[in-house]
Amino acid sequence: MSAGDFFFPRLTTLTLDELPELRSFYKNSHTPTWPHLKELLVRHCGKMRSFSFASEIQSCQGSATHENQPALSLEKVFPHLKRLTLAREDVALMQHDIFGDLRELTLAYYHEENVNFPSNFFLQRFPNLEYLTIEHSSFEEIFSEDVFAHEGVTPCGGLIEREKHLKAFGNLKRLWLNNLWNLRHVWKDGSLMAEILKQIEDLWIWQCPSLSIIFPSLTSFQSLTYLQVQNCTGLVHIGTCSA
Repeated sequence: MSAGDFFFPRLTTLTLDELPELRSFYKNSHTPTWPHLKELLVRHCGKMRSFSFASEIQSCQGSATHENQPALSLEKVFPHLKRLTLAREDVALMQHDIFGDLRELTLAYYHEENVNFPSNFFLQRFPNLEYLTIEHSSFEEIFSEDVFAHEGVTPCGGLIEREKHLKAFGNLKRLWLNNLWNLRHVWKDGSLMAEILKQIEDLWIWQCPSLSIIFPSLTSFQSLTYLQVQNCTGLVHIGTCSA
């Protein structure tokens, strides 16, 4: 085992915050691993594209020597990661990684107006995700995709598409929405969000001033055990239903 194989063998928490010039964690040919790291926060490190300087150089050069080498897998770097926090510009670090052990994810700082919620970022990446926090962003809708949109296009095509989306969030139990100043809908009939909310046990909504109604349809939330709504100054109704 080389010295670079386990850079900080006992590290359990790593925070990289407001480091706009940071390009990599480790300037060496080795790719460090942290076998005990459980929590990773990366925020506003816009120039960082890998945790290995050598991997970044290979990616930028795109040379034939390295083009057949496998991409750096963050799941191998952090094999037991449980909690991950990312800002928008740092999502590129994830590439195509799948985090089978990750239980808690926070996604934040999508400030641009009319920005779309990145639903596809979640598909097949976090199969055991239990806790999701979305905060400090300008999304108008969350998981607004129509899960029934492709039904009838091919025999069973719609069912396959719907099951693919729902399976990605099959273990999700807690959803926290915080400081989403343009959020106008939490629930929309037929949307992926509507299906997700049916299994949520813990729902917190804070500081979403554009919300006027949370649940616009008559729905049974058989799994919900805790609901907190706070500082949503435009809220008129928690729920309503059509006659």
